[in-house]
Amino acid sequence: MLKNTLIFALLATSGFVANAQTAVAPKPAPAAATTAAPAAPAKSAAVTPAAPAAATAKAAGDEPAVKKSKNSICHDKTSASFKQTTNFTAFKTMDECVKSGGRPPKAGK
Repeated sequence: MLKNTLIFALLATSGFVANAQTAVAPKPAPAAATTAAPAAPAKSAAVTPAAPAAATAKAAGDEPAVKKSKNSICHDKTSASFKQTTNFTAFKTMDECVKSGGRPPKAGK
């Protein structure tokens, strides 16, 4: 144990530990690189506009009236798969879900 502590202290004074810490917590990018960075967050926000609605519904504990699954199937509260659907986009009505490109579940399921 003492041997490890001494080795760590030696490495810390020589600068090796500081380099290891930068791998765990990287330093902020230079100013030139940050000018191009805002384009990426704007794109990702535009790609997933419905994600905050679903996250808000889950965080509040309130179930939405209709869930559109990743397979574009619209499940209302009477659907057998409503509770099992976890990756979804929330809608207020079945009509809104269908108009967004979804379809109702098959009658047998």
